[in-house]
Amino acid sequence: MKKIIALFGLLLAANSQAAVLSLSTDQTSYQVGDTVTLNIIGSDFAEVSAFDFDLLFDTTALTGGSLTGTDLNTGMNWFLNENFSASGLTLAFTAFDDFFAPEAVGTGNALLASVSFVAQTAGQFSLMFDSLTASFSDANFTPLNVDFNGLTVNVTDANAVPEPGSLALAALALFGLMGARRRA
Repeated sequence: MKKIIALFGLLLAANSQAAVLSLSTDQTSYQVGDTVTLNIIGSDFAEVSAFDFDLLFDTTALTGGSLTGTDLNTGMNWFLNENFSASGLTLAFTAFDDFFAPEAVGTGNALLASVSFVAQTAGQFSLMFDSLTASFSDANFTPLNVDFNGLTVNVTDANAVPEPGSLALAALALFGLMGARRRA
């Protein structure tokens, strides 16, 4: 009996491992006007057939969002809906053969979506998942445990800080003018 209880506990522990939803960008720092490519990556998923989550960010700092790519299986029937709102992005996905028989979209690590924005203002901006409204389920509509990792994007203003070469050239011109004035 002890062996059966221990085996049952081991099975529960193995199934309780949470998948991770994380964010990455193509660069570490951006300038105002640059295109920011954000990758939404799912890791350690055993099987996923549906998800729905909100990605929250400052929509005045990052604008013009558009879905540019995904690793989701294109060989099956599925539906992906993105909705950009005043508070961020809602991404919903459902895979199905027919309405009552969903298929798994895959296992392991996958690029769930790649989204492009334009950086509008300088500063540090957080992108985070709203874990209270997020839902992930497997092919049997069983909810999955998912951990969420956010990201901070650093945007600088290209006009705010002149390059050292420009300052040196301006100083050289000023000294040249002062020298020419003394000789005259």
